[in-house]
Amino acid sequence: MKTIAKLALLLLFSIQAVAQNVPATMLAFPSLSTAADTINWKKVSKQEINSLVEAYMQKASTGSGNAEDCFNLAVLYSHIGDTAAAVKSYTKAISIASDYFNAYTNRGIILLNEKKYEAALSDLNKAVALDPKSAIAYNNRGFLFQAQQKYEAALADYEKAISLDKGYPNPYANRMRVYLLMKNDKEAENAANRIVAAFPTVPDAYVERVEYYKSTGDVDAAMNDLNRALELSKNSAEMYIQRSGFKDDVLNDDAGAVADCDAAIALDPMNAGFYYSRSRPLYDLHENQRVIDDCNKAIALDSTLMLAYGMRANSYDELGKTQLAINDYNTSIRLEPSNYQAYLNLSVVYITHRDFKNAILTLDRYLEINPGDLQMLNQRGNVKMQSGDYKGAKKDFSTMATLDPASPQALYMLGTAEDSLGESKAACKDMQAAEKMSFWPAHVYLLEKCSDLLDPKLVAGERLFNQALKQQEKADYDGAIQSYTEAIKILPDSAVFYYNRGKVKRKKEDHEGAILDYQKAVSLDKGMKEAWAAIGVSQLYLGRNAEAMESFKKALEADATYALAYNDIGNILMQDGKTTEAIAYYKKAVRYNLSYITAYLSLGDAYTQLGDKANACIAYKRAEALGDGSAISKRIFSCN
Repeated sequence: MKTIAKLALLLLFSIQAVAQNVPATMLAFPSLSTAADTINWKKVSKQEINSLVEAYMQKASTGSGNAEDCFNLAVLYSHIGDTAAAVKSYTKAISIASDYFNAYTNRGIILLNEKKYEAALSDLNKAVALDPKSAIAYNNRGFLFQAQQKYEAALADYEKAISLDKGYPNPYANRMRVYLLMKNDKEAENAANRIVAAFPTVPDAYVERVEYYKSTGDVDAAMNDLNRALELSKNSAEMYIQRSGFKDDVLNDDAGAVADCDAAIALDPMNAGFYYSRSRPLYDLHENQRVIDDCNKAIALDSTLMLAYGMRANSYDELGKTQLAINDYNTSIRLEPSNYQAYLNLSVVYITHRDFKNAILTLDRYLEINPGDLQMLNQRGNVKMQSGDYKGAKKDFSTMATLDPASPQALYMLGTAEDSLGESKAACKDMQAAEKMSFWPAHVYLLEKCSDLLDPKLVAGERLFNQALKQQEKADYDGAIQSYTEAIKILPDSAVFYYNRGKVKRKKEDHEGAILDYQKAVSLDKGMKEAWAAIGVSQLYLGRNAEAMESFKKALEADATYALAYNDIGNILMQDGKTTEAIAYYKKAVRYNLSYITAYLSLGDAYTQLGDKANACIAYKRAEALGDGSAISKRIFSCN
């Protein structure tokens, strides 16, 4: 039945599309009385879409509509977000033409997005049966298996899709994402490289591989791929926007993100989305008036751009223009009634002004649409707690605990509401259940209010531990050491007690004593990376650099992503004059902690020592962007 309508494939191969888990779909050209062209949604106004919907509905009411008309109507419904009406129209198309491949495909995708997996699988299996040589059919079914965490089945379908159409990009990208979900870094790397090998001249192939590099923290490799994508796109406006998003969200390079958006806008000044994109880093830079100006421009070009209203509202709120912010959040909600962020931000505005009634009403509106949203139930419960409605809060937290019985946070919040109501026995019971899930705040509650439910030795040891912490805060180091020693007598198997006593000894410059405590800690818990690193730090103070190097390596054996250990090894290598080797370790430090200012500064210094001003400039700029004032003079020297 594939020939019932002219078809265009929507190959959703942008990093954003796949990141949002949007599988490939099929779209028919809408045709009323004459053949139509492919829909370009960016150039079709909402009014024109509504007119098309009305036209198809009119045909259906007169009985002159066919399966193709029902299908086209469903596509339009999907685009305006009315998925219930879309499913109904796809179903009507199938009732007219039972072998309508595209209708099964698109209906299956809607059901998948609604997590109606059994019904979705039925539709997607039907699509495969109708066209066993369709790569899209296998890709979409693979996407369903991926959503169900049936990763091996998903990989098999993606591989089948590739074998059927080696020029179809989606399954290549989806394979990589499955391996990322499986935390199989080696296969994810292979899959990422396979995308680029299959499409070496396609900019989006490099954009896809960025997702792999982001997962490993290799921002330099990611940036290289984005630069390559920009080059292959011949400096397209869209690719500047793509790179700006990475600079904004990953590198915290807001100025660089703005510069990329400037370039995009210069190329396409009539694109509303580009002005919105520039408003994001401007907001991070607290340039609220410029944010408002950009959002005004975006809205003037596209009055339905929901995100622009939300961003403008954020800046209005920061400037104290509360009513304007409220108006924009409400407009954003009107444009997209299920817009989670707009409801949340609007509720925060009301909460800030202690208008708990309107905050709760806002959250009620959202929960009427999505009654099982745990985050919003938690938000509403917290607002009710602030307003003194403990019974209402208890009801929300109880609902959370029922919907997600494995959530210790839900049980903890339920316990806090019960405590506020004076229901001590119930509160202790729920806190005990949360504590059994290793939720520390619940343990603290039990220690303070339900200590009879805990091991008496544990209670005595922890009280001494807390006493020691307070003594540390007051710089009473001798008293703290005595308290930790008493706690260790009660709980001699606690690695944390030894580790903390070691830290106090280090404060007193007793590094030998500190090392002995740290060593005892790692003998009790070999995976305690902080203790291994602390041994290394004290060994450095004692001038035992070779031993310190081994201790930091032990920390990395405990956690290969421990940024502090990479930085400290880099420092030792710099002292030994091994600058190139040090750079490799500093790069790993910032790979695993993108906000590690000290490592960026050290990296910049190392590049400066090698005479590499270009890379030193990049490192200093990142340190400066993270808020380090000392990087400014270094940046000026390196970047000029």
